[in-house]
Amino acid sequence: MKFDNKKLLLMTLIALSSSAVHASGWGTAKQEACINLLTPIDKEIAVTINQYINDSGIVATTNEKINLKDGAHGEICGRKKIVHDIYVNGRVGVSWKIEDSNSTLREFSTESSFNGQGANNDWDIDEKGQCAAYGGKGVYLTGKGDKSCRFIKDVPDESVIKATYAVDLGSYHPSNDHGYTHYNPEQVVNGQQKWAVGSLAFSEITQKVYECLQGNLCNESPSYYEPGVGQVWEQAWIETSVKPESDKGGNSFYVYPEGLGDYKPGITVVRGRDGGSYRCLPNPNGGWCNIDSALYYEPGFGIAWQDAWELLPN
Repeated sequence: MKFDNKKLLLMTLIALSSSAVHASGWGTAKQEACINLLTPIDKEIAVTINQYINDSGIVATTNEKINLKDGAHGEICGRKKIVHDIYVNGRVGVSWKIEDSNSTLREFSTESSFNGQGANNDWDIDEKGQCAAYGGKGVYLTGKGDKSCRFIKDVPDESVIKATYAVDLGSYHPSNDHGYTHYNPEQVVNGQQKWAVGSLAFSEITQKVYECLQGNLCNESPSYYEPGVGQVWEQAWIETSVKPESDKGGNSFYVYPEGLGDYKPGITVVRGRDGGSYRCLPNPNGGWCNIDSALYYEPGFGIAWQDAWELLPN
């Protein structure tokens, strides 16, 4: 087959131009930020979204506030996309702050690493132990038709990556937490929240209270160890039964001997006469908790109370 010299030259120039773009190491980062409300909200909220691009320094920023009405749910994206060229490696950051008229409900911030190679840009989000790519609460990136907390490879310059924060604002009701500190995955990752053996934590997801059994694990990755939720949470925590007094309607423990006969070994916690919190020991000792003999087994006072109960730290 015989080629025209002009056509051959044009084809060569196009190929060289394409190769030069790829070899240059420049890529264009384009991101939009979204929030995914897993359940309908029951009040008006405001979502503040800040984004930035760091290429050996901050080279672009955006900020906006989205006001959402009662009943809003599902994925809602901001109006502002952030766009800027990055030479080889850079970072694309985003933060969300969710507020109602009285207080801050949720906050989360993260960055994605960006490797710019023209039509072969790679993205990787730091999910901070809270990957929601396969459901649940947390963050993830969407690109090339996939949700991921790992690398999204070979993203063309013209494509927009979506960073999404998934939250459930409908799961928390103050009357359910029994006054205990709420487990906060982001604060655990950042080291702002520390759990020690014997600490009790309330989970907004399961609406239950958990006791820390392994201090080192309780403070590790929420994806694995968030109480009631993480993949292997039972290695670090145990569910604790905390119920209100039936005769007062308040939010407190059983007051011994209320509920006697229904105590669950290793789970049930009661309030003692001294105001202390006592947990029924796991089996084989747990059976003593339900013996109707205050003389022997009343928490903190019975002759043999330590055979049936353990005093929890304040």
